[in-house]
Amino acid sequence: MSWTTPEALKSQLRKLWEKGILLREVTQDSGYFPRQLICKKPTSDDLSSRFNEVRQWIGALTQIEGKGYRIEWRQVRHRVIGVNRLPAKVWVDSAADAIKILGQQKVSERYQHLFQHIVTAQPALGGWLVKYPLRMLEQEWTRLLAIIAWLQMNPRPGIYLRQIDLPDINSKFIEQHRGILTELLDLTLPPEAIDPLARGVVQFNRRFGFRDKPQRVRYRFAGQDREIDSHEFASLNLPVTTVLVIENEISFLTVPEPAGSMVIFGRGYGFDMLSSARWLCRQKLYYWGDIDTHGFAILSQFRQLYPHTQHVLMDENTLFMHRSSWVEEDKPCLRLLPNLTEQEQRLYQALAHNHFGAKVRLEQEHISANWVRQALESEITGDT
Repeated sequence: MSWTTPEALKSQLRKLWEKGILLREVTQDSGYFPRQLICKKPTSDDLSSRFNEVRQWIGALTQIEGKGYRIEWRQVRHRVIGVNRLPAKVWVDSAADAIKILGQQKVSERYQHLFQHIVTAQPALGGWLVKYPLRMLEQEWTRLLAIIAWLQMNPRPGIYLRQIDLPDINSKFIEQHRGILTELLDLTLPPEAIDPLARGVVQFNRRFGFRDKPQRVRYRFAGQDREIDSHEFASLNLPVTTVLVIENEISFLTVPEPAGSMVIFGRGYGFDMLSSARWLCRQKLYYWGDIDTHGFAILSQFRQLYPHTQHVLMDENTLFMHRSSWVEEDKPCLRLLPNLTEQEQRLYQALAHNHFGAKVRLEQEHISANWVRQALESEITGDT
């Protein structure tokens, strides 16, 4: 039977609930109700050929009439069954009726109570609460409101997150809720308390005036393995002519260090700790990562900072000379990488499209020591 059943009517209302429309209408009547629901009815042929089923269908709709639904009826004169009353339209007159049909009255009451509480504390959030009612119900508002109020009293505080002195609130909570807090703080703080150039959760601290944890750079130079603050690294003045950035820690520790060269531990994606070290622009700069799709993605990302970077040991010859060490790459990168050379792009595309086998990956620490030494001598030492 293709005619609309009471469950199908309820399903239409459930979709409105999931979109947040019903709770939104409770606090801000936009004229969405009364709402006519979709109701597929029997045809004239159905009345004569399936009359018993039609009568059962009418009975089912009759049982829900007045229980949140309003049904318009019409009289039908049929040549076989005579005059009968059939449902013509099904209406729900209010959001409250729809919520009652779905059995969500307690949730609605909680939303309304919470809405009034939040709007009283922070009137600027009213529009957000109306727009995102279901998201609102998922949040821990006691702590969120405390953070908002604290920042209103202490704009751009210039401290670390862990230094905020609020009961039951620590830096972990704030870090886990940076997304929602950004939305709320953008609405409740004055423009001068927000850095509009700092975007995304990774720049939350800068956007709202907190101090970032000092970033560290680990490097090897002249036989020493050191780790220093990124600001100190940016001001280094060492007799360096060549810099090699390495993704893997074991490779960083074991790679030969040519004279006049520095080796930097890259740590995978993200190079903010090197962004202010502009003296790297004057050096011969090399990157060595795994031969897999993410290795080339990291290289492409690094070239956004330093376009003159060359790769080392990330070529097809190295890959095939170590076939016995191939492993399978987990979740390969398949996006467009704009900062690769033509040769690098060919190898990246071959890996991404499984031309050498499924998800081929050669981890850099599995490249033989002799091969590494010879490559560095010919590509780096030879260029120096």
